[in-house]
Amino acid sequence: VKEMLFDSDKHKWSMNDNEFGTRIKGHRHVCIVIEDMNDNIFGGYCSKEIGINKFHYDKKSFVFSLKRNGEYTMKKYLLKEGCYDLKVNRNPFKILFRFGSEDKNNDYYYRDICIHKKDSTNKSMCQQYSYEYNGEENALRGSSDDFDVKRIVVYEMEETDKMKQQREREEQKERENDKT
Repeated sequence: VKEMLFDSDKHKWSMNDNEFGTRIKGHRHVCIVIEDMNDNIFGGYCSKEIGINKFHYDKKSFVFSLKRNGEYTMKKYLLKEGCYDLKVNRNPFKILFRFGSEDKNNDYYYRDICIHKKDSTNKSMCQQYSYEYNGEENALRGSSDDFDVKRIVVYEMEETDKMKQQREREEQKERENDKT
């Protein structure tokens, strides 16, 4: 872990505040860990630079379950081809962030993890659309019921030299493709 970027026990994440987005914008290799009121622990990872109010396509993205229904699970689920991973919303949107979408233009459907802001009247939810769950139902939290968030912690993971070299090669390819 390189550094902790956000902790909901210390930082603001309400409807009229943008501290969450401000603290993680521009960072890469971001791991978001969520704990719900039933002590389920799950989250997601995105290696791309975080922007605000746009979906990322990151084939290295995944969601995970660390603890589900009182049992430690330690499972990782990879992004399906053609799906989008993380979107951090700007104010005054009720949704803080979401992982997963089959359609980057559709803000209302296909959310594998959807976390609402602290003072939103909506509850957060997990559905299974954009990641490979291999037939496992309710893979992230053990329930499809909407839920309240207990805590969110965001970490920036250390980028190894190998990861940096690979990222730089991919960025060079993207620039070359943009020219054509």
